[in-house]
Amino acid sequence: MSQEIPDGLQAKRDQEARRAPVERAVERYARGRLVRRLGASGPPESVRPAARGVRSLVFLVDFKGFPRVVLRASDRWLRAARLAHNFRSFARLGLPVPELLVAELSPLARLRWGFYALVERFQVGRHPDEAPDREAAVRAVARALASLHNVQRRRWGWPGLPRLGSYREHFLERVAERVSHVAKVLAPGQDGPLNAWFRDQAAAAPLDPPFALTHSRVNCGNFVVRPDGEATLVDLIEARYGTFCPDLVSALDRICERDERLMAAFLEEYFGQRPAGTREVFESALPFFEASRTLGRAASYVRRVRRAQDAAEADAYRTRLARQVARLAGQTGLGLTLAKA
Repeated sequence: MSQEIPDGLQAKRDQEARRAPVERAVERYARGRLVRRLGASGPPESVRPAARGVRSLVFLVDFKGFPRVVLRASDRWLRAARLAHNFRSFARLGLPVPELLVAELSPLARLRWGFYALVERFQVGRHPDEAPDREAAVRAVARALASLHNVQRRRWGWPGLPRLGSYREHFLERVAERVSHVAKVLAPGQDGPLNAWFRDQAAAAPLDPPFALTHSRVNCGNFVVRPDGEATLVDLIEARYGTFCPDLVSALDRICERDERLMAAFLEEYFGQRPAGTREVFESALPFFEASRTLGRAASYVRRVRRAQDAAEADAYRTRLARQVARLAGQTGLGLTLAKA
């Protein structure tokens, strides 16, 4: 008797089936063309999957007599080309990034399992949350972020810069879009006060500082603390120009995990590397950016509830959504509640 497969499990199986030919193509590439490109003495001893993301697959490749490398295979060619450009530009600016060894389309690029290959030298070290000395690790991340944020627009070479206008207008536009998503699950009439709160905060906060290079994906997995005590940036795909404040809010949340001692150490190290007056700008804009970050998470959970594969997954996302709405209510001082189902 046949047994019905749950939708969520079937989707996972379909995703694995799509990845299988790409993984085989990557292994052939690593054992053939990559050997010649790197000048290794022989084929790799191992090609091991390290991460399977939505946009790319990541492999650790070990050669005999050659340092370990990281191979990223992506079918998003323009996205991968942008990442390669960021690697080279960051290195030219003297920022702490791994060495990019190879960036090219695979020979099978015309076929459906072709990919863009990015090969970088493996960075020895530990993520900040795995370091034996957490305070030293967060201070290293603070120095790396400060060096990134000190890069001004005139020194950046990426030709596809986004439209640069008033960041106050930019953030309010994003807030309005997210409020429209969250309003679908809030009790009636609560979206108006929420929009008004953000407009009032934006009017008081200095949201138009000089444009600087930002990371935009600050978390423990995107930094490696090297044995020399400094931190390396290992994921640069979302780097863009903007204001530094969202990166710092993410760092306090994800790197310091809201630990008072770690947050104090992080901010002391970071602002010690930045121009005078930067801390005052950040502290005055902090309520706006913390609430907008929570709003963004709530909006993402609204979308995930609608796209859930089954009832259990939808209920899990509803629980997370309720938690973010409660947090947003505390940050804004508004009595936000979810509409009754």
